[in-house]
Amino acid sequence: MQVYRQALQLANNDTRIVPGHGGLTNKAQVIAYVTMLEKVRDQVMAMIAQGKSRDEVVAARLLADDHSPQPGGPDNRDSFVATLYTALKTGVGA
Repeated sequence: MQVYRQALQLANNDTRIVPGHGGLTNKAQVIAYVTMLEKVRDQVMAMIAQGKSRDEVVAARLLADDHSPQPGGPDNRDSFVATLYTALKTGVGA
């Protein structure tokens, strides 16, 4: 998240941002993306603390109503949550 936060400090409302994936974006969309990342990270961490399995966390469809820009688009939501779960649970990639 630190890289996103640093980029947001440099950007203003007129800044056009070229992401590593996807099309041209702007500061507002990066803010929405970071907000989504932090929210889903916190939700997955809470579910891990409750002893939920990866399948249970994915089944919760944490991103079902989220409309922020996401790499891979809406079809990637379940695999994103599954990957996040594994990273947070194992510490690898987190």
